[in-house]
Amino acid sequence: PFDYTFHFLLHSFTKGTSGGSGIISTIKKIGINFSYIRQFSHWLTIPFLFALVLSVYFIISKKHKTLSEKLLMILSLCGLFVGLFYLSLISPFGHFFKYPYPVFSLLILPIAYCLATRLTFGHSEEAELSKSENNQGRRIWFFFGVVFVPIVSYQSFIEKDSALYTGRAVSFSFLVSMVAVALFIGLINQKPSNLKIMRYAASALLAVLIGVQFGISINQAVAYYPTKYEYGQNGMDETITYLKSQVYPTEIIWSMKDVGYYVNNRYIENYGYIFDPSLESKLKDIIKLQKVRYFVVTQGIGEDRIDAYEELRRSLDSCCDVDRIFDNFVVYKTRR
Repeated sequence: PFDYTFHFLLHSFTKGTSGGSGIISTIKKIGINFSYIRQFSHWLTIPFLFALVLSVYFIISKKHKTLSEKLLMILSLCGLFVGLFYLSLISPFGHFFKYPYPVFSLLILPIAYCLATRLTFGHSEEAELSKSENNQGRRIWFFFGVVFVPIVSYQSFIEKDSALYTGRAVSFSFLVSMVAVALFIGLINQKPSNLKIMRYAASALLAVLIGVQFGISINQAVAYYPTKYEYGQNGMDETITYLKSQVYPTEIIWSMKDVGYYVNNRYIENYGYIFDPSLESKLKDIIKLQKVRYFVVTQGIGEDRIDAYEELRRSLDSCCDVDRIFDNFVVYKTRR
């Protein structure tokens, strides 16, 4: 009764794999999927990864671990394993990091623990809160704000969320976080004399981390493109508007289900045909028997990309012509 799960995982791993089947094919596909690690790192953001690596290193490198630290180490490794596992089969989920998200809370735990045990704001480990230390605490939070505000401004109005969209590094926040490296390493240093530099280091890194995340959230809240599946895809509204002006109310189109639903809710979902070895002949049958005139696919971003699946492009070119292109969407029309 549980074999469905394993069959689904196997098909997910091997989705779209060409050049054979079996274990070799599966390994190749997993390797291709792991190429998304770079993009995934930008979803997490560079400052977050930096804080995570240092915090996990601090916990693992301790010779005498408390029970809490042992549990944190297990939870951290579990979070990393789950994230990497689902990253290895990301293609079936529209290149969207869907299932790793629940483990983010596990990855935050070591960072929070490291800050809580290695850092105190406004008091020392040896003495009660004093007036001078209280003033130092105010200066630290002022310093936090000085770093935080420019980061949010930059991320919101200049860089936006292009790191997630294009997979490239957020240059400004990356540089700032790297400047904080030397300071933040003091966080794993237990010498009391380094407490002051530890406070400022953690403040700087937290300001960068929260600022980048907050700025990205602002942009995603008002983004005109999808921020989940098919992240950054453009042209769907224009494609739907165009097709609505061209098809009859009872006419069937060949497309992904979202486009088909919004046009007239009469469609043949194309996803099941993409990897069919007899795709070309089936397309001709669809044209002949169901009078389909319009075929909608994507390029650049999408699960039915003609630039990713050459056989799909070749089969469509054999019986159709490109009618319109709207950003990531390509509309084919049957050749008469």
